[in-house]
Amino acid sequence: MSVFLHLLSQTEEFEWLQKRNKPTAPKLLYCGLDVHTSSSRCRSSIIRCIAIDACQTGDSRLSVLPQGVVPLLLLLLVRAQTVVAADSTETDDHTNLCRANLLYLPPKLFAKHTCALCYNFHPGFYQKSKWSLAWKKAVIGNSTFMYHVLWNSSMSDAVEADFLQPDLDLLSTFVRPEDVAKWIDCCQNAVSCCHRMIAAAGNTETDWCPPTWDGWQCWQAAAPGSTATAVCPDYVYFDNTPHCDHYATKECEHTGRWFTILNSRNQTREWSDYGPCKQLTELLRRVYVHVTANAVSIVALVPALIIFFSYRQLNVHRVSIHKNFFMSLLLNSVMVIVFKCVVILDELKGGSPSIVQQNGIGCKLLFLLTKYCRLTNYLWQFCEGFYLHKLIASAFAEQKSLLVFYLIGWGKKENE
Repeated sequence: MSVFLHLLSQTEEFEWLQKRNKPTAPKLLYCGLDVHTSSSRCRSSIIRCIAIDACQTGDSRLSVLPQGVVPLLLLLLVRAQTVVAADSTETDDHTNLCRANLLYLPPKLFAKHTCALCYNFHPGFYQKSKWSLAWKKAVIGNSTFMYHVLWNSSMSDAVEADFLQPDLDLLSTFVRPEDVAKWIDCCQNAVSCCHRMIAAAGNTETDWCPPTWDGWQCWQAAAPGSTATAVCPDYVYFDNTPHCDHYATKECEHTGRWFTILNSRNQTREWSDYGPCKQLTELLRRVYVHVTANAVSIVALVPALIIFFSYRQLNVHRVSIHKNFFMSLLLNSVMVIVFKCVVILDELKGGSPSIVQQNGIGCKLLFLLTKYCRLTNYLWQFCEGFYLHKLIASAFAEQKSLLVFYLIGWGKKENE
């Protein structure tokens, strides 16, 4: 916190806020990123005090940010300081360039270009709206560079992807605060990769594959005919992070060039294999275990139910509750198997579009039935305990009807 206060004391915004002693001045302040200032006096520091009430009236875009983003950005400032410190040593000497997928750029343009790629590779279902990539030209000295920016189609505006001074409209496209953190983490790793490229310039063999950024992570120089490996970064996982490291691979051809492919637009792109990063094998194994376990339950429950329904001597209240409990277990096992096989396996195997993406009425009904059958398991367990309690508490009182138990267990009356 002392770092933040030191930086704040050096900014004119802080003095302005101190002098602004009016009844309408907000009392609650958040320290966050300088998201839209462009004045030269603000560029020396990425910290500014944002008055929440004032920002809500001055810039209504704050109200559409995912809940928790502002405190999260504050926590990420500590890491950002190292990037700013390294970036402040840059000069106007653009002979030192950083490489990103066949493209060489100066460090500052490289940071914006790769940050746009990090955003583009973010899964669309974790974003409220997806901005597309666009090209922008920059002339520096006698050199012309092309780099990626993000195109906001709703406002017909191109925005540079700058994680140190992020655009509020861009941040509002993320669904969760942790998605913003993953995007920023990816951008920071790209900047660090650029610094390592410049530091290693001149130390790489001329016939080796050069160090590069592939859109997700940094790759060091590799010998011709070899396969480079790198640990899959945490920010490529959006649901469950694996317990052990997985490794992506990148092939360096005998010509000293990274392996390339043609994309859907018939453009040449270097290719990295992130297939090993997938948790598909582990997730499929879990699904098969769940299906097998529920199948075993069905095999055990069916004979028990046949016995209960076959003998008239077992047609008593206590056994009736057992029968309903077993029926709820059977239905739950059947629904779990159907849901796993129809919906989950389709999603894991990459159906396009998947049943979840189609979001049809059939999928919704199947999901509701699966949850209903699981709920009845717990309710009939409660009924078993409730009936046992009544037997002990009122040993000589006769249970005339099971209507209450049917209403609790199934949510409806059942014919006895």
